[in-house]
Amino acid sequence: MFMDKIEAFFSHWIAMGQNVAYEFVLQLFTIFGHSLDAMFFLLIALMLIASSFRTFCQNETGFKVGSIRLVAYFSTVFFFVAWIVIALGLVIVAYIDIEKNYRGLVHSLGYESFSLFYAGMALYLLTVLTVWLIAHMYMRHSLEPKFAHSLIKKAKKLGHDEAYSDIRELNKRRFKPFNPEKYFPVAMKKRALFLGLDETRKPVYLGRDKFDKSNMQIMGSMGSGKGIQAQIIYSQLIAQGDTVINFDPKYDDHLPFVLRAACQKAGKPFLFLNLREKSIQINPFHGANSEEIADMFIASFDLEKRGDNSDVYKIAERKSAQKIAHFVARHALPFSQILPNLDRILSDEERKDARSFLDALEMLSHLTAFQAVKGADIESVMRSGGCVYIVGDDVGIVQDAQKILLVRILQMIKNIPRDDRQFVSVFADEVKSLLCPILVNQSGQLRSRKANLAFAHQSDADLAVLDNNSREILKDNATLGWFYRQKSPKTAEYVASMTGKINAQASTYEVERNSMSAEVTRGASRRSQEMQRYYIDTNTIQSLPDDTAIFIGDGLAKIAYTSPIIVKDRPALKVVSYQLTPRKETNQQATPIDKEPCNLEDYL
Repeated sequence: MFMDKIEAFFSHWIAMGQNVAYEFVLQLFTIFGHSLDAMFFLLIALMLIASSFRTFCQNETGFKVGSIRLVAYFSTVFFFVAWIVIALGLVIVAYIDIEKNYRGLVHSLGYESFSLFYAGMALYLLTVLTVWLIAHMYMRHSLEPKFAHSLIKKAKKLGHDEAYSDIRELNKRRFKPFNPEKYFPVAMKKRALFLGLDETRKPVYLGRDKFDKSNMQIMGSMGSGKGIQAQIIYSQLIAQGDTVINFDPKYDDHLPFVLRAACQKAGKPFLFLNLREKSIQINPFHGANSEEIADMFIASFDLEKRGDNSDVYKIAERKSAQKIAHFVARHALPFSQILPNLDRILSDEERKDARSFLDALEMLSHLTAFQAVKGADIESVMRSGGCVYIVGDDVGIVQDAQKILLVRILQMIKNIPRDDRQFVSVFADEVKSLLCPILVNQSGQLRSRKANLAFAHQSDADLAVLDNNSREILKDNATLGWFYRQKSPKTAEYVASMTGKINAQASTYEVERNSMSAEVTRGASRRSQEMQRYYIDTNTIQSLPDDTAIFIGDGLAKIAYTSPIIVKDRPALKVVSYQLTPRKETNQQATPIDKEPCNLEDYL
């Protein structure tokens, strides 16, 4: 009796379980039966997403990554549960006779018989399982190593690894152009200069107190944007009433037009000299004493002491230069009258000993631009404010001539009282054509003379014509630096060292092999250590876009970028031209004219 009751009890529960399973499967097929294709693709998509998340998160760390990993695990569990439930449902259906009572349901699903329905569902499940296996093997063997490699980049982006940069990522930096002139009024109110925009597009200003007491070095490879920074700085100086003296050996295509437009807006004079032109423009000796004229000769013709064997031969040349300078100052001779009076100045022996110097002087005396009796008045521009733009050259006698003018301008800055003139900023573009010991020595004294110097060059090699001490003095006197892209690794290292050093995190990773024998780097294997690196490293400096530079000298070094000033109205630049004083009217001074250059033969 007892066994019969137990058998009846289990039979009851077995029958109840069969009915529950039967009803569950029927409900499942009734609800999802009409969207089997959608369920199939949804299941595959869920499986792929879950597997991808697991593969990616296998190599990552952090709270966000942990959250993603948790979602991935739940997705994986849901995928397998859904797969097992459907498979179990098919097994149950295989042992339940629903073909008689639910033939309509099977037909509504698109199957003619239950056996075809069962075979279709089994094919669905096998396909899902096969796709999952193939995808899993592919992800572990191919994708996981790539994800592992991205871990290093991820750590860098999150700030976990700051010690090294990847130049492949840095090359993606690009900046949008802008109009720099719209920032000029704000800079003037702040008594500052606008230099450019930083990486967050915020304006970078430099106080006038800082600028007026500092020299500036602008360095960058050809076409990197050195002239654009000159446009921005010197347009503002002219607008603020100061004087700009610009030496341009290469004849920039845009800078003279921009500075002329700035002078027109400010109502200031623009004096344009082109030493290449066959027109009479200036007398560099006008108003100079004998010592100053001698300094011009010494700087222009490279007669300075160098501390080597060549000094023996230069002694006689310097003596001759001083005698000529004394005679020129005493008689107020223009440049063209030096050679005709040479017999009255030097003896035959002195002329023989100074042959190299005199040959160079003879060549320079034929420069038409220096034939004026008085010529262009640079001193008046210094007193009123404005711009003197001097086009020179990097070779030949024009290069010597621009050195003479540079020395003369430095003398004027020294001689004119501070209160009688405006602040003077001298810009020496392609400074290698103007380098001389006088420039180096004067660069450290300009700050006390209400003036400063900005010089531009392409690389540190451009300063090689100077000795090591002079080169270091020139660079040390330039406390402001604006450095564009550098191609030379040595120069890039020099610029990077000027930005200073910071503490940064460096990471190391252990390489492991996963279940598919692929090499991976897991986030848990990262080891971090602190080290020092340059604040702005060499990769960054060598990959800067055009018109983008490193600004050094006013707080922390920063990356800033510039855009050119657009001048639409660009009439031809007119060289200042003067007549020679005819011999019959020697008491009259030369006067500026506003026509074509005159013919020397009419006056000689």
